[in-house]
Amino acid sequence: MTPYICIDEVFLNLSPSCKYALIIMDFLTGDILDIVESRRKHYTESYFLTIPKSERDQVEFLCCDMYDPYINYTAKYFTHARAVTDSFHVLQWLLRLIRNYINSVKRKYQMRDRQCLADKNERTNQDQKSMKDSIEVYILKNASWVLLLNPNKWTYHEPLYNHRLQRNMDTYSWEAEFLALDDDFKAIRDLKDLYEEFNESFTNNLEGASKRLDELIKIYHDCDISLFHGFSSLLKRYHDSIVASFTYIPSDKMTDTALRRLSNGPLESFNNIPSSLRSQSRGIHNFRYTRNRILWSVREDAPIKGIPYTADQVRTPGKKRGSYIKKKKEVR
Repeated sequence: MTPYICIDEVFLNLSPSCKYALIIMDFLTGDILDIVESRRKHYTESYFLTIPKSERDQVEFLCCDMYDPYINYTAKYFTHARAVTDSFHVLQWLLRLIRNYINSVKRKYQMRDRQCLADKNERTNQDQKSMKDSIEVYILKNASWVLLLNPNKWTYHEPLYNHRLQRNMDTYSWEAEFLALDDDFKAIRDLKDLYEEFNESFTNNLEGASKRLDELIKIYHDCDISLFHGFSSLLKRYHDSIVASFTYIPSDKMTDTALRRLSNGPLESFNNIPSSLRSQSRGIHNFRYTRNRILWSVREDAPIKGIPYTADQVRTPGKKRGSYIKKKKEVR
């Protein structure tokens, strides 16, 4: 086997017990090594144990997301390998926590607006059910990028008149308006940027990455914003596999100048292929046929570890036709 493999699941929905198939990819070449019918233990254990231990011991790094059974494969099947938690998934976890916080702030303003509408209905003896979004809700809906996107990646926009706000708004005007809606927004962005800065540093410096990650875990644990307490626990839980993700390998076997960071990105993009096949086929019922079809279509070297159907299996036997006697037309 290759020293660097990626593992991920794809939704095929073959049956209630086999909804997610397991895909294994060679990180170096991008070739699909195999597809297992299900990610459940019964299927994966019987599959991996059929691979000789000498081959499994060749694997040095196993890239995956934060699904614990995948990380545990290094202890069960690939004992000489290190688990690598994809950096994209860790950052997405943090951004999801921040989105939830933004939504909680938005709900606070919406509750205020509903209460104002109820008071207005009581004063005017009306029964209005809905109202236009307030300025605060409008800004929260349209400028969440202020918190979610790193300022270094912003594209500056010249002042443009906004009819809802009734004034000219450029990039920094949106930033000021958004950050003013909650006292913690500025601190949340600063803490998020600390992790993004960490995530883009320490090329092949695992010792430095480990030391900085320990510092971030303490910073997030001791801060006053509760959403980072859960993120601190997440970083502590996946500490070793996150540090391993700072391993960079040559992108070309012939040169060491261009480096690629170990990640699950190539397999994540490949998952669109079987997903599209499932949608276009209106569902999948025969895993063996689907597996062979995908492997045959994406592999440059054609051999597939599958047993083709015999001619008798391909042909569908029909009902034997009986004797037929053509009747003559009567001449009148």
